[in-house]
Amino acid sequence: MRLVAAALLILGMFSPVMAQSDCGDGLPCGQLFWDLPPLPELQSPTPMPTFAVTVQVTQVSGGVPTPHPVPTNPALATVDTSGISDQMATLQAVVAQTPMIMDDFNGTPVDTAQTYDELVDNAETFFGYAKSISQAQFGSLSPLVAFIILAFVTILSVKTLTFTLPFVTVLFGLIRKAVSLLLDFLPF
Repeated sequence: MRLVAAALLILGMFSPVMAQSDCGDGLPCGQLFWDLPPLPELQSPTPMPTFAVTVQVTQVSGGVPTPHPVPTNPALATVDTSGISDQMATLQAVVAQTPMIMDDFNGTPVDTAQTYDELVDNAETFFGYAKSISQAQFGSLSPLVAFIILAFVTILSVKTLTFTLPFVTVLFGLIRKAVSLLLDFLPF
């Protein structure tokens, strides 16, 4: 019986598939009956401008060539950025002068340095326990304990990612906005 099943399985793997000749309801078999239209090449939505720069060299009486000065773009010289600079300086001063206040649920202020020290101590304790449990021998329950530890670490990492991912996204958005603001002022 097993020999027959193995032979049928081997024959089934190497036999051609007959379903390719039956294309179904309205599905084309093989090549399409019409030619596909050629699609035009799309230009970039933000084409990069090109500037043709020509340098004129003149000969002076000593035989040393001197280039003419490169002309400046008069449109860029008229851009007034003092308002934006003032606003950015104001924001920077506000951020620098505003103290970071953290309150617990009762409204009492929390010392951030002490909180970070406690977090470091607790992290050392947690990883010490994890290392000792991973080296402990539980006999036939070792796979179960390893699975419980793996599940705990997976849940902890997913919860940490769901907590930190919005902050990373906001930080990336701020950096992207700052870069786009700087690129708006570059003469390209």
